[in-house]
Formats: sequence, structure tokens, C-alpha cells
Amino acid sequence: MMHDYLTVKEIASLIQELGFKAIIKENENGSAIDSASSGKEWAIVFDGTDPFFRAISLRIIIWVTENPLEWTNNWNSTNYLSVAHVIMPDGESTPTPDIEGDYMVMISCAYEFEGGVTLRYLEQGLLKWMATVEELSDRDDIKMVSARNPTSY
Repeated sequence: MMHDYLTVKEIASLIQELGFKAIIKENENGSAIDSASSGKEWAIVFDGTDPFFRAISLRIIIWVTENPLEWTNNWNSTNYLSVAHVIMPDGESTPTPDIEGDYMVMISCAYEFEGGVTLRYLEQGLLKWMATVEELSDRDDIKMVSARNPTSY
């Protein structure tokens, strides 16, 4: 069956059916789901009006030790399912390292529902996302820690 809109509960159930946690969060920024795979936390942020959403964005925060613009350009030129971009602190117009000298980068992947998607299609998208998280967790050129409120970006 094709879906133009999905609810947070429907997507949380799908994640749980795949064997992963799905914690629904509601706050002033909207609806989100916190999850994890390969031992790394990530989030899903929803676009649309509750309870029926028209798109989702899967997000994970990482820290790179090298030039963040070069790192994101390299990632984006070799990964077509996700996009990386540097997170800059409020008021900053250039990448700024944290106190450890690392740069915050968000990897994200979006899925639009308008026009119709099947739950099987979304399931496959989630599995590909989880493979991306696993790929990230195997890299030596980044640091991965628990996502620090990725729903606020």
C-alpha cells in the first residue's frame, strides 16, 4: 500500500520491527525519534503537521579531526544516499573547532512521502541508513559519540 503521509508511531513501529530502539520525542522543535545502530545514536526528525508527516530526515552527528570542508566534500562526492555538512556554532561564519580541536559534522538522509511510498521502501531506506552508520563507526578519521541533540540542527 502506498502512503503519502506517515505518523511518528508508524515509523517507530517499523524501526522496532527491524530490531532497533525507537524512542519518540515531542518538544518545541516538533516530533523526533531517537534510535541507534552499530552502537551509535541517531535521530529521525519529521516534516509536516502532526500527526501526518510528509517527510523525514535521518541524522547523526560526528566529529572530524581534519579540515571539515574537505572531509564533507569527500563524503558528498562518494556517498549518494546521504549528505554531510559542517555545523557551525551560532554566530560563526566559518567552521570552528571544539575545545578538543574537532569539527562537528552532520550526516543526514531525507525521505519524502508525497507521491507515495511503501513501508517496504522505507524499511529498505532505514537499512541503508543503518549501513551508513556502520560505515561511519568503522572509520578512523572521525570521532563518534552519542548524538548531542541532533534534533535541534
